[in-house]
Amino acid sequence: MKRKKNSVFILVFLFIIFSITIGYAYLSSNLTMLGNVIVKKYEPPRYLYNEVISQNKENGLMVLDNQASTYVSASTGIDFGVAPSDTNGKGVYVRNGTENDSYPIYYYRGDVTNNNVAFAGFCWKMVRTTETGGIKLIYNGVLNNDICNNTDEESEIGKSIFNDNGNSNAYVGYMYGTPNSNTYEAEHLSTKDSTSSIIKNYIDEWYRTNMINYTEYLEDTIWCNDRSVNSGTGVGVDDTFYNPFKRTISTPSLECVNQNDRFTVNEIIEGRLAGNGALTYPVALLTVDEVTLAGILDFGYGNNGYLT
Repeated sequence: MKRKKNSVFILVFLFIIFSITIGYAYLSSNLTMLGNVIVKKYEPPRYLYNEVISQNKENGLMVLDNQASTYVSASTGIDFGVAPSDTNGKGVYVRNGTENDSYPIYYYRGDVTNNNVAFAGFCWKMVRTTETGGIKLIYNGVLNNDICNNTDEESEIGKSIFNDNGNSNAYVGYMYGTPNSNTYEAEHLSTKDSTSSIIKNYIDEWYRTNMINYTEYLEDTIWCNDRSVNSGTGVGVDDTFYNPFKRTISTPSLECVNQNDRFTVNEIIEGRLAGNGALTYPVALLTVDEVTLAGILDFGYGNNGYLT
């Protein structure tokens, strides 16, 4: 992502500025998986995480993304600079480098139809699992008679710009500090007292209206707004490349280097230091890296798959 004078390019949140994602670790009577999955009235935490694994293992699709497999012809695995297809990824994949973690990261890619979930009266698409055994979802419209067959417009909660000001690097932030400060830290500060972006205010208002009664079912997980600098200073109007820009072509990463950029409700999650504790609600946006893994490339153009 590059920030240039008089304009801000929000590539870290390249896609879906009018949709939201939710992470959670619980299945209850309020949540149902749609498709070839048995509906259960109550299950323990991480039930859905385990369902993702078992469902796709049965179909032979649970494989590492850096090797050849049923829908990946290259011996080196998926080429993230090329659109998903029957030879470049379609299904659920294990993110290489996480396979030995307590909760390996599994993500959906390409033209898949088995990642629908009904929760709180809305339709959602499963995007990926989290490092703590939850699932990240993206909004996909209102549930109608237990069916999710929404058109593109019906799958949106609305439309909003990210920020309407481009005269400071501060405005690349989902939340931010004082624009045109003398230091990077002051510009990019993210605490509960920081300024929310326009898109964050939009999402929070929708959440308050529609989801506040379901917060107990949601996981406090990390939503990354990676503002680590590749070149430039990130101060004021200095031309700055942020690292997500360098990754958009073919090298997605789920690592979020700076604690300040890891948006969470609480700083401590499951007994460890995790995020910045700046959020009011456990909801935010997908990153460009998550979108790239799913199959969107070239800044959102010319693709196919469940996110298009």
